Amino acid sequence: MVFFKYGLFFTIRSGYFFIRMAEYVSIYFIISDMIKDQKTRIIIIRLIWIITLFICSVGLYQYHISGLPSITSTLSESHVYLGTFLMFTFFILAGYIFVTKNVLEKIALLLTLPLMIYILFLSALRTGILSIIVGIIVFFVFSRKPIGWMVAVVLAIILILFGFEFLQNLQEYELGSAGFRNLERDLSTMGRFYIWYGTIVMLKQNPTILITGVGLSAFGLAVERYTPLFPGSGGAHNNYLHHLTETGMFGLAIFLYILFIFLRTSLKRSREPAQKDRALYYGYFCGLAALVFSGMSQETFSVQNAHGNFLGYFFIVTSLVFSKPKNFYDETENEIS
Repeated sequence: MVFFKYGLFFTIRSGYFFIRMAEYVSIYFIISDMIKDQKTRIIIIRLIWIITLFICSVGLYQYHISGLPSITSTLSESHVYLGTFLMFTFFILAGYIFVTKNVLEKIALLLTLPLMIYILFLSALRTGILSIIVGIIVFFVFSRKPIGWMVAVVLAIILILFGFEFLQNLQEYELGSAGFRNLERDLSTMGRFYIWYGTIVMLKQNPTILITGVGLSAFGLAVERYTPLFPGSGGAHNNYLHHLTETGMFGLAIFLYILFIFLRTSLKRSREPAQKDRALYYGYFCGLAALVFSGMSQETFSVQNAHGNFLGYFFIVTSLVFSKPKNFYDETENEIS
């Protein structure tokens, strides 16, 4: 079996990436400990906003001046990171609009959101484009308001009638090079199906992996003989299949449970009238729902190279949202204006 054949190497490699995973998770506790008051919390959110504007500016330069077909900005050499960052941050900043009392800041944020969507399209990350649509639908579905449900139905109908045609012709609308046309012939899409199939075959032939896993970041070496056409594949291009292979059923169960806790807690707090920042929790809930959807074709929550650093950013944002300064309810509204 491939796991035992390379057992020592996998053990050392997994140990290294386990440390990396621990470092990313520790960010949550470090940032939470840093936030002593609401002012600090708002300053960090505003810093994320400023960084987002800078990233978008670089993206505009890359596409309109440098002439790149798909942009990556400053985050990574891969467009995947940029698209995922914008998709998640979009909902966080949207929630912050309802937290700040500064009218000018609200207006500036409202202008930032369509810019972020535009840059997301230019990034050519198809999963990110679809996921932000899913997040917006989730926003209306869980709004607990009849008007929200009606909007969700209307959006679903529009997507069914016109959405596919729109996504097929993004280049004609000058919205980047993301290709939704002829997906059955698309190498990226077919490559994902090929890797998923090879992974399932591997798991069937080596059922003990379902219990032990192959170790963090060992997916590529473990599945290599089952996907000879993609020998350099570092991930399953599916968060759930990826975690199942690397950490086994128990690891996958823990991963899903953590996601469930974040989703349940953020939704619950967003519905508490006493929560002055409940809109921020709701934005996080919708953003996380979009990330969960994107996980079906990406390794969003992992130390896999394409998304390793994003996990750190995810825990930064999570700590900002869930942290509760001791004097939060005693502070005046001017402190967040």
